[in-house]
Amino acid sequence: MKKTSLLTGLFGLFTLATAGAATVSPTDPSPNAYDPVTFEPLDGGVGYAWTVSMSGKDNASVEGLVGAWSWDEDSFPATAKGWTHTSNWIALKLNKASKVTIRLFRKLNVSDGQGGVGGNILFPAFTVYKNWDGDGGDDHTYNNRGNVVWAEDLSYLTHVENNGSATSVELTLELAAGEYSLAVGGNSPSTNREPFQGYGLTITTEPLPGPSFNITQGTRIKTEGSSQELSGKVAQVEKAKWIRVTHGGRTRIVKFKKDTWSTRIDNLSPGRNVVWLKLETTDGKIADRKRVTIQRHSRVTATSPRGGSGS
Repeated sequence: MKKTSLLTGLFGLFTLATAGAATVSPTDPSPNAYDPVTFEPLDGGVGYAWTVSMSGKDNASVEGLVGAWSWDEDSFPATAKGWTHTSNWIALKLNKASKVTIRLFRKLNVSDGQGGVGGNILFPAFTVYKNWDGDGGDDHTYNNRGNVVWAEDLSYLTHVENNGSATSVELTLELAAGEYSLAVGGNSPSTNREPFQGYGLTITTEPLPGPSFNITQGTRIKTEGSSQELSGKVAQVEKAKWIRVTHGGRTRIVKFKKDTWSTRIDNLSPGRNVVWLKLETTDGKIADRKRVTIQRHSRVTATSPRGGSGS
C-alpha cells in the first residue's frame, strides 16, 4: 500500500484533547516529499501523524485509526516487523526531564472520516525510540523491537507488546528532556483479515526532581578562624557531576565520595565572607545552588588593667 493513499484516507480523521501546557498537532515536524509519478517517499523519513510538546506536569491525548496488525504482522513469523504506514507515529518533545506515562487503548466509535467508524477489537502495542527521524525515505516495514535501519536517526529504547488479550497497555519511564518517537499500532492474534481499529492514546508527564545537596554546617556560620570546613550529602548523586565552589573571586570543583562531599574554605577575611556553591548535573546544568555566609570575628585578648598598688 502506498503511503500517500493511506494518509489521504486517514489524515484529518484524528481528534485530540489537551490539558496543561501540552500542545498537540496532527502534523509532521518534517513533512514527507513523494515522487510525483511513483508516489514513493523521497525525503522526510518517518511520516508522523502527531506532534506533541509537553512541559512539567502535563497531559495530552489523541485518538485515531491503525491497522489491526500494524505493530506486529503475524505473517512475518519469528520477526520483529510492524507496518510503517498503518501504524501511527507520534513525534514527542519533552521540554523538561520527566516521568512519562504512556497508555494506549482500544476505543469505540473513532470516525473513519467517511461516515463510518473504526473497529473495536484493537490489541494495542507500541514502541518508544529516542530522537525524531526527518530525512531520507522510509520502508513499508519497521523493526518494532530494535533500531530501524531506514530511520537511522532513531535509537530504540523499549516497547510494550500485547499478550494477545489486553485491551490497553501502559508504560511509565523516566526520560531526559529531548525528542522521542512513538510507533503505536495493533498486535492482533487473529489470522482473519480485520479492518482498521480505533485507538486512544494518553501521555502524562511529571517533572523529575533534579539532584540536590545539603550543608551540614548550615548557610550562616560564625567563626574566629581563617578557614572553615563545609560538608554535606548529595541526593540523586547518580545524576550529579560535581559542586562548583566560588569564594574570593576564585572557583574550584569539588567531587563526591559516594554521596558525600566536603571542602575547606581558606583565607577568610575579617567580617562577612560569601561562598557560592552550585551543583552541576551530568548534562552540564545547574540543579541546585546555595549561598553560605561566614562571619569571621577577630579574637579579643584579655589584658590586666594598668595601675599601681595602693597602701
